Amino acid sequence: MKHIIYFIIICSMTILLMATGTSCCEQIIDREPVVHITAVGEIYDLDGNSIAGLEVTPFTIVGGSYQQIGSPVMTNEEGIYRIDITTRPWTYLVVKVKDIDGPANGGTFIDIKLVESIIDYQRVQLNDNGTTWDFGTIMILIPSIRLTHKE
Repeated sequence: MKHIIYFIIICSMTILLMATGTSCCEQIIDREPVVHITAVGEIYDLDGNSIAGLEVTPFTIVGGSYQQIGSPVMTNEEGIYRIDITTRPWTYLVVKVKDIDGPANGGTFIDIKLVESIIDYQRVQLNDNGTTWDFGTIMILIPSIRLTHKE
């Protein structure tokens, strides 16, 4: 008889907890850490002329292959591009440069991938004193890229 009473009490408590939802318990949110990256660079031809209208796409290296981590951006009239992304804290930032307008804006250029050196997270300005999943913000200045014309 005792077992039946315990069973009824346990079932009643279970139903009561299910009906009240998770308000009595702390919710655990499973998130991966993120970092906010702003990368700025400039692209010129071999004569030092800025190249507008180039597509620049951010990637990282995962397991030996490239993984895109943000949307493409375009170089402006001064050949400058700015990439703003929020992503997992990767070790490498790779930029792929593609000439999508052909002979316009100074000619047709060879497409390249530039591997930026290892990202130094000691330079990250932490948000929330680093106590949350948000790693913070980092500014990366990518060295100037010089492109060669296609033959």
